[in-house]
Amino acid sequence: MDVNGKVVWLTGASAGIGEALAHLLVERGALVILTARRADRLASLSGALPTGRSAIVAADLTDEAARGLAVRQAWDAFGHIDAVIHCAGVSQRSTVLDTELSVDRFLMELNHFAVVDLTRQLLSRWSPDERHQVVIVSSLAAYAATRGRAAYAASKAAVLLWSDALRAELAEWDTTVTVICPGYVRTELSSAALVGDGRRHAEVATPESRGLTAEDAAKRVLTAMIHDRREVWFGGKELVGGWLRRFAPGVLAKVVKRW
Repeated sequence: MDVNGKVVWLTGASAGIGEALAHLLVERGALVILTARRADRLASLSGALPTGRSAIVAADLTDEAARGLAVRQAWDAFGHIDAVIHCAGVSQRSTVLDTELSVDRFLMELNHFAVVDLTRQLLSRWSPDERHQVVIVSSLAAYAATRGRAAYAASKAAVLLWSDALRAELAEWDTTVTVICPGYVRTELSSAALVGDGRRHAEVATPESRGLTAEDAAKRVLTAMIHDRREVWFGGKELVGGWLRRFAPGVLAKVVKRW
């Protein structure tokens, strides 16, 4: 998809890959709808973009009613939506035994069900013969889950497999589905991750601190979007985990014990 002149709805726009993508999309001529919970950060981001090129829809995407309102507000911002990029997400830093079920539910609600719900609502407004695109940021953790991230990996694996089925169901539509599986990226994902009782982790893990910049990751997401890639992985040496899961799962099981 050539994003020039297109209306792109971007969730998770207040920080990290989402924020970097907002700048890149506008530079390429797109109109962007910025969504996240933090209205103040969205306002700051919108103010840094050229006048008239962005709209703000602040919403808590874990709330089903709020999602319905967000879809209506996003649609009304420019009268239509050509593409959606699902960047909103939260990670985890706690063992299965120490994680309260409410945390598992929260991760699944934001990382999986919000994507499902928003996408379904957009599909109900889109025509099968019109050009649209769905871009979903999953994670390499969907292929190579490590200790302390069970619920996060489960939510990212869920949305990955859901995307495969959605792509098959849209085979007769002029709508494409692109899934992004990043490795380590230097964003707030680690420090904003939830521990077992739902509090913030508030620490930046060493692997993330050595990862790609949000700007580099955003460029790769945009390239994948422009070229209608089905699925894209990027990162550093952690990419080995994805390949081991496919071709040597027994080796991966031994490796992740040390990660």
